[in-house]
Amino acid sequence: MIKNLIINFNMLNYLHELYPNSCKLVVLNKKDVLSITQSSFNVYIIISGVIQVGKLNLKNKITTLALLNNKHYYVLLSNNEYHIKSLTTSSILVIKIVNLSFLITKIPKLLPLILNGIHQYQLLSEEFSLIYQYKTTYRKILGLLLFLIKYFGNNIPQGIRISIRLSQTDIAQMLSSTRVSINRNLQILQKLKSIQIMKGKIIIINPIYFIQMNQGNISSYS
Repeated sequence: MIKNLIINFNMLNYLHELYPNSCKLVVLNKKDVLSITQSSFNVYIIISGVIQVGKLNLKNKITTLALLNNKHYYVLLSNNEYHIKSLTTSSILVIKIVNLSFLITKIPKLLPLILNGIHQYQLLSEEFSLIYQYKTTYRKILGLLLFLIKYFGNNIPQGIRISIRLSQTDIAQMLSSTRVSINRNLQILQKLKSIQIMKGKIIIINPIYFIQMNQGNISSYS
C-alpha cells in the first residue's frame, strides 16, 4: 500500500502538464504567503518544501495549525480559510474541485491518494494542536521542539538537528507569543545545555529532557 502511494505521489509532479485546464502547480519562495478562502473550491496537495498552515483567529492574528514537509504528502480542502506560509521553496498542486471527477476518471488512483492525504493532514494538525494545551511559553516551546524532532530532526554527532531554520519571530508567531519571550526561554534551554543554535538551526543536545518534561504526552511524539 505504501509503495503504491509513493508511485502515485510521483505522478503528481507532472499532472499539471498533462491536464493544464484542471490543475496547476504553484511554486512559493521562502516566506511567500498563499491565502485559501472558502470560495476557492480547490484541492491543495503539498508536493515539496515546508509549509506552515495557519488560520485567522478572533484577535485577527494567525494561529498555526500544522507544519507540513515533503516526507509525507498532505491535502487541504478549501472548505476552510487557510493562511499558508512557505518556510522554504515549496510547490503545491492546485486542483479545481469542479474538475476533480474528470481527473479521477482519467486516473482512478488519484482518489485514494487524495483521501489518504486529507487523513494525514488531519492527524498531523491534531498532533500539533497538543502544543497549545500548555499554559506557559516555556512548555509550549518544549512541545514544539518535540514536534520538530519527530518530523524535521536529523541525527548528527552533537545531537538532533532541526532541518529547517526558524527565527525567534517565526516561533513566536507559531506559539502566539512574543519574540522577547521566545528569546528568554531559548536562552534558558541553552544554559541548561539542552539545545544549541548554530547557523540559524536548532540542535537538540538533550532530547531526554524534553521527553521527561512532557511525560504526559510521550505517546503523542513516539
